[in-house]
Amino acid sequence: MKKLLTLLSALGVALVAAAQPQGRELWNDGWSFTKDGQPRTVNLPHDWGVEGPGDGVAVSGAPRLNCWGKAWYRKHFNISKKDLSGRVFFTSEGAMSGAEVWVNGVSAGRFPDGYAPFTLDMTDYLREGDNAIAVSLDNKPVVTGDYPGGGLYRPVWLTRSPKAFVERTEVRTEVNGRGARVQLRLHLRNAGEPVQARISTRIYPDYEEFLTDAVALSDPLAVTLTDTLTLSQWMELEDIALWTPDEPNRYYAVTTVKTPYGEDRFTTRFGFQGERPALQGVLLPHDLGPLGAVWEDGLWAERLSRLKEAGCNAVSTGALPPAPGLLDLCDRMGLLFVDGTAGRRTVTDGTHPCVVDGSGQAAFDLYGYAPVGSFSTENALFNTAGFPTASYAVCRARWNTETPVAEVIAHAPSSDGKTVLVEVRTNGDSGVLYVNGRSQGFRKVDPQRGCLSWNAAYEPGEISVLVYRNGRPWARGKAATVGAPAAVVWAEGIEQRMAGTDMTRAVVLRIPVEVVDADGKRVPDAAPTLEFSLAGFGRILAVDAGDPLSETPFTAQKIQAHQGRAAVYIYKKGEEKVILSVRSPGLKCPRMEL
Repeated sequence: MKKLLTLLSALGVALVAAAQPQGRELWNDGWSFTKDGQPRTVNLPHDWGVEGPGDGVAVSGAPRLNCWGKAWYRKHFNISKKDLSGRVFFTSEGAMSGAEVWVNGVSAGRFPDGYAPFTLDMTDYLREGDNAIAVSLDNKPVVTGDYPGGGLYRPVWLTRSPKAFVERTEVRTEVNGRGARVQLRLHLRNAGEPVQARISTRIYPDYEEFLTDAVALSDPLAVTLTDTLTLSQWMELEDIALWTPDEPNRYYAVTTVKTPYGEDRFTTRFGFQGERPALQGVLLPHDLGPLGAVWEDGLWAERLSRLKEAGCNAVSTGALPPAPGLLDLCDRMGLLFVDGTAGRRTVTDGTHPCVVDGSGQAAFDLYGYAPVGSFSTENALFNTAGFPTASYAVCRARWNTETPVAEVIAHAPSSDGKTVLVEVRTNGDSGVLYVNGRSQGFRKVDPQRGCLSWNAAYEPGEISVLVYRNGRPWARGKAATVGAPAAVVWAEGIEQRMAGTDMTRAVVLRIPVEVVDADGKRVPDAAPTLEFSLAGFGRILAVDAGDPLSETPFTAQKIQAHQGRAAVYIYKKGEEKVILSVRSPGLKCPRMEL
């Protein structure tokens, strides 16, 4: 599982959705974007709010970003005679907001909700040969807790189907010991005259990379398919593998519909939810830090993986409907998704084994990642740049109650060089600090801050702590005092990860750096200005250090480090190499070839 998550994080791969029609294709590339009369080419997902200067108004809690206004997205595409004999659909997973879709100059539908996915049947507006689609957006200022974004900020899809097809599915499962029953509810459509249809479904395990023998199959159904038809298929399975956070086993059902109009296949992924552990969860913001509200599979996989490593087993988006990609990642990675914590269910088709009903449960009080525009990171495990906050160690200690935790954080010495602030995040209740073996006193955990702290005598050398729980030794931790900043280095093992990454496809990468002293230890109070540059077939998308008070635009190429850290987000086009470099006056700086 860890190898899979590393690969997902590095490659930014597009994961397979829970429900997928046969003729669906990702349609993100080559859109023309126009705002304020300046057209240019963009690839989706796209959020225009991170591209311009902030308006300085904290309407959305995000004073640096201005995503309000009107804009257009346009794209030309080819339609064949065969396509016109069936149906052609446009799907957007999220358009912020007030979307109106135009096909060949004709308004084909309006979709005001910026958070909800929508699908439009374009067939009646199409012609053989060249066609044009345009999406207009009118994103009005609203008072909302989190940064909403602006634009076609999630993936879009083009689907070609025969006239008779599966529109959507719902799943219901009943577990009985080691066996289970599955009800697959099929919503069928027919855009032509009523025809005879033969319908069958096969179920396969989802832990194989290639097709295996079916573990269940339905009795074939022969029906007269009219414009709208809903029917159910029941199937029995033996010796099932349950879905749990530790073992996220899934299955997929392949439904085949054969009619005189052709054959349609629809894949539905699902699972059998096992015993649910006690929830240790966080809220997830709508945005992806300095990239704004855009959805990017690989970076979200990285975010969820790091939450799991901290001991988190559940996430929620509160009252907002989750991105389809988020549910797919939770299914695949083994994270519970708590739906409806604000009293409104948003996931109802039963295809996601990760989903649990949050009605009546207390809402999570911490964000997994600080939302863009937050004025503090105290209520988040990670800041916007993806670096752990003080709350991270506190939650890691709280969630891993039987694993001894003692994380020592030594700050830079005081201005007179006589003392140093030392904090210890732990799941013990008290401790003794030592500097080069000499005791600095006994402390109890501050219940308000969730940590131990000392203003210890400063001298170069080793800082160690012995933590107690219930009067007995519980955990040990140590750190070294740090010197002055001497260099900038790549962080979080990113060089090793990149060396083992297949770079033959376009990817978006988060590259972290940290400021270290002459001995290679991070200087937690260092704040030099770091300038990034990229040579080759790629571009810098954003920079961020996670400082909630920073006024540097995310689209800048230099930023002041915060707590000795910063991150740059780059787009790499494909097989061609790129060289990423960092510069900072007076510090030795690295370069990396990708």
